[in-house]
Amino acid sequence: MSDLNKSVALSYVDVWNSSDFDALDDIIHPDYRARRGDRLMPSGAAALKAWLSGRHQVFPDMKYTVEEIFTADDRVVVRASGVGTHLGEWRKNLFTIPPTGRRVTWSGVDLIRVADGKIIEDWDYWDDRGLLEQLGTPNYTTRPRNAPA
Repeated sequence: MSDLNKSVALSYVDVWNSSDFDALDDIIHPDYRARRGDRLMPSGAAALKAWLSGRHQVFPDMKYTVEEIFTADDRVVVRASGVGTHLGEWRKNLFTIPPTGRRVTWSGVDLIRVADGKIIEDWDYWDDRGLLEQLGTPNYTTRPRNAPA
């Protein structure tokens, strides 16, 4: 089972690298849910395809390298690094970053749960702050919750 789960996770990374979003139909469970940090993202293969397509518009040459991968029961943990050139406008919650042309790197961890040979859940934790700093966004410090303004 763990070899199959590892293979499914590696196929997922291949999709990120190849932009062959239709290949997700073979590896994404109909009940797929994704979390980016603690946020629940829109669910299902169609939502994932749209999100990945948008990411590829921002970083059209992005490539991921699996640095470490291991399995436990129905879980796969992937530690990876990415590289890409910021050539598209990046819209993120409260801001928009116009293309900078900068080549940037990032790293993170995905915790993937596999059911019936397909990815049913994905929690990812990526260094967005480090990526934003490379793009030249202003440095910021978050204010603790319940702190005076």
